[in-house]
Amino acid sequence: MAAIMLTISQEICQAQTAPPPVLRTSQFDQRVLETVVSIERRPSPDKEIPVGTGFIVRSSRNHLILVTAKHVVIDSDEKLVSDLVYRLNRIGGSTQLVRDADLAQIGVGSWFLSPQHDLAVRFLPIVQESPVKAIPLDRFVEEPQVEAGTPLAALGFPMGLRSVDHYKPIARRGMVGRADPLMVLADLFVFPGNSGGPVVYVPMSKTGDVSTDGAEIVRQEMLVGVVSSFIPYKEIAVSEHTKRPRVVFEENSGLANLVPAWIVKAFITTGDVMSFDETLSRKR
Repeated sequence: MAAIMLTISQEICQAQTAPPPVLRTSQFDQRVLETVVSIERRPSPDKEIPVGTGFIVRSSRNHLILVTAKHVVIDSDEKLVSDLVYRLNRIGGSTQLVRDADLAQIGVGSWFLSPQHDLAVRFLPIVQESPVKAIPLDRFVEEPQVEAGTPLAALGFPMGLRSVDHYKPIARRGMVGRADPLMVLADLFVFPGNSGGPVVYVPMSKTGDVSTDGAEIVRQEMLVGVVSSFIPYKEIAVSEHTKRPRVVFEENSGLANLVPAWIVKAFITTGDVMSFDETLSRKR
């Protein structure tokens, strides 16, 4: 009996001294962060300049595609920037750079630019020692699902705020202000460096809530769009003497234009992008 009591006592003590489980403070799927890429320029071997954000999606044929805003990868003459590099996660916590020029040489093509939208995509190989994740096409929202009040998170590197050693994008909260077939207007602060980054739907709850009309709420993160630009607020200072405009003050209005997910999906699954996806499959 003493031996039994001793065993029970030891088990109770072990249960009391075992480390408690880590309690999460966010329901956001942290794996989405690992789809985000810092897009940079490398004018010299020892210098990288962040210019924007991109993210990785998975094509219907299981290829990796880097998505960003078109203005991130072209110059003022609308030609592709020649010294682009992409900063990816490295297993163990640091980062590594992939040169755009090297990708063309290994057979994954160049950038595909949308003629109508601020959108560009290119195929990526599987990079060794880089545990990147990709957003599948079935995690893109459809147009009828996006409505005023849809909660959002923009992921990216505003103002070039990225770390070489501890790579993680910055998340900022917002919501859909208005949605139409060609553009989503978001109540969301974005800045230079956010361009091309993903904006994802963030469920307020993952426990099966319903909306006001009884329809179920989507309970997983979904791609809503790609950051294109912020909308500036302009105020003109007028000379008291001449009554002519003298200075224009410009600020971030807190509204952002997004290229909708359904336009991104259509671009990836049709035309030249789809044809190249099929070509890569035949090369396997």
